[in-house]
Amino acid sequence: MPGHWLRRLLLPGIVVLLLSYVSLFVIHLRNSLPSLAADLVPPDLGYSAAANPALQLLQMICLASFFAVYGITLWNWRRLDPSPRTLVWSAGLVGVVASSLLPADSSDVLEYIGFGRLAAVYHVSPYLHTYSEFTDRFASYVTWDDPMPYGPVVLPVFALAGFVSERHVFVAIYVIKLVWLLIHFVNAWLVYQIAKSIAPDPRYALFVFAFNPLILLEQLANGHNDGPLILFGLLAVLALQRGRGALAVSLAVLSALVKTSGLFWFAGIVALLIRQRRWRSLILGITSSLAALAGVFSVFPGSATQLAVMSTQWQYTEDSLHAALIGGSGTLLRMLNRTWEYDDLFRVDRLIFSALFIGVCARRFALIRDVVSLIRELALMLLALLLGYASSLYPWYVAWLLPMAALTDSGPLRRTILVLSVSVFALYAFPYTMLEESPHRMVWRGMRLVAAFGVPIGFWISQGIREWGSTPAFATSRACPQEMPELLRVHPPPEDALESRRTDPFLLS
Repeated sequence: MPGHWLRRLLLPGIVVLLLSYVSLFVIHLRNSLPSLAADLVPPDLGYSAAANPALQLLQMICLASFFAVYGITLWNWRRLDPSPRTLVWSAGLVGVVASSLLPADSSDVLEYIGFGRLAAVYHVSPYLHTYSEFTDRFASYVTWDDPMPYGPVVLPVFALAGFVSERHVFVAIYVIKLVWLLIHFVNAWLVYQIAKSIAPDPRYALFVFAFNPLILLEQLANGHNDGPLILFGLLAVLALQRGRGALAVSLAVLSALVKTSGLFWFAGIVALLIRQRRWRSLILGITSSLAALAGVFSVFPGSATQLAVMSTQWQYTEDSLHAALIGGSGTLLRMLNRTWEYDDLFRVDRLIFSALFIGVCARRFALIRDVVSLIRELALMLLALLLGYASSLYPWYVAWLLPMAALTDSGPLRRTILVLSVSVFALYAFPYTMLEESPHRMVWRGMRLVAAFGVPIGFWISQGIREWGSTPAFATSRACPQEMPELLRVHPPPEDALESRRTDPFLLS
């Protein structure tokens, strides 16, 4: 019977995946290659006036087929029961194929190369200079006129690609993508290793993370730099599992030196060490981290401004429900003959939601007591950050949540994250003409935001209502995927996972 199900589900799924990847390869090639060959920035296939609507539609069809195979596999996991060896080889194949795609939904990888060229070619700090100060053949690929908003941890990778770009821009793009591919493989291995001690089926955790179409498209195909942030966060968790609290603090700091969202990893680990009264590890970790930061900031002049540079990207609303909220508030005030400037509405929005988000974070940090609860509470905070607080959200941000979806002991939380990883691609589904030139553009914009963010919020709430009202007490305490109840009979939940569970309506499990 298992072999019969493998033939019925696995083989057709592989055929669909291969056809979709070949199609997506051609789509990305058609979108990006002509512009790159002409020394121009390719149009963002997800949202650009120059993007081809037909290619945009075909990309969404390919993504839909990827998620269909992904979802069917999760739904039939017990019947498929793949071996670790099969998963490893499949993850390697899927990762390499995804990395072969040219970036099409974002030109950020070209900006990374630009930052690297400032360091490797012109020997100036990308934190103190912008590419607009230089004129060369690569300048036409750079559109940002801002200092580098990322931490110095990723600058060596950018510098290597910048050096290579002196001769081959295409090779430079794939140098970065190759590094991200290797990091993706390491991240998948870390998820598997961590899951061995906190999850009943590490293979399931590996599949949830390594095969998710969002992380394959955004990190490996489009070349976004979220892999290193995930890497150091997972390394910090592994260090905690092995009793290396001081090392975990230092690794979490490195995560924050990729993108500032890594600060949640740092704060969560600090909260855990305080809760467990591991003062020596905490003091040693913070002291060593401060010393390392002093060295990093001296080697990379201006890198201490990373937080300030990142904060400028949160001074407006774009692709979030706050855009609709502020726009609707402005319209309502005008109907009441009251005029508020956008900046005033934005400040009020930030004031209200900052207070709410700080309260949520304070509550979640207070509930961290072990590794299992650390992963769960960090997932909840980041989910609240992206869906409830962030004034601007891009699809690749959701990749931050995928390792937590793989490792969390909360089935509803996992399902909500996976639904978000699907729905957020609604941001790529609507052509530019519909959103900017159509007489019904406000309707289309609203539908786009509701599809991307309203759907997962509604799903999250429905999961909480259903679990809170109908799930038996024992079911809410198991530390295994709730899609696979039979795992409980074969693999009892880890003791530390059971101890960390509690009745909590916000947890939704």
